[in-house]
Parts: sequence; structure tokens; C-alpha cells
Amino acid sequence: MVLAVIPPQATVQLPSTVATRLRQALSKQTKIPPAKLKVVEATPKTWPDGCLGLAKADEMCTEALVTGWRVVFSNGNQRWIYLSDKQARVYRLEPQPYKNSQSCKSSTSLEAVINDSST
Repeated sequence: MVLAVIPPQATVQLPSTVATRLRQALSKQTKIPPAKLKVVEATPKTWPDGCLGLAKADEMCTEALVTGWRVVFSNGNQRWIYLSDKQARVYRLEPQPYKNSQSCKSSTSLEAVINDSST
């Protein structure tokens, strides 16, 4: 009889460079100081395309799978979800559900698509 030892699930940590880049982008969008934006959840993901699964109706996206992150930030009152590639060179702010039409009007200002080719 052979017993197999299955190692526990390895934990994967969000690279600090990814957290910093996304935090800075969110701070710029929301005008909230970066120090007040905390990562509350980070999950490795594989996105279906270069638009990270968030393509707009008239947008062209690469059709390759993209490994990356789903990162949830909070300032204690509100939560934002960023989707990114593994180095956060490409990232998008996930649209948020809105409860009233006034909030919905400002949603487009929070959507972001950034391609950072400088790193």
C-alpha cells in the first residue's frame, strides 16, 4: 500500500508592486489618499482575454488567456475591485452595482483601462 502525501494549498501573495500600482490608480480616480485604501482580498485569476473579461461593446481584445489578479480595496466605507494582469501593467476597475441613478451617472469616471508599458 502506497500513501500519497498531498501538500496543503500553497498561498500566493499579491506582489507589493501590483498592490502599489493599483492603489495609486484607485487613489487618482477617487481622490482618496493611498494610505486610506487597504487591500482586503487578493486572488490569482486567469482572465479570458486581454480586456480581462470586461470588454466594452465596441472594444477589440486579444483572445489569449491572461494570468493576473482580482484585488479588492476598501477605505472602510466602500469597496472597489480591480482586475489586472500579473504585473498590473493592464488593469481595469470592475463596474460597481449602483442603487440609485445619481450614483450610476458617475460610474463611468471610475472605470479605468491602463496599459503601462513603461515598466
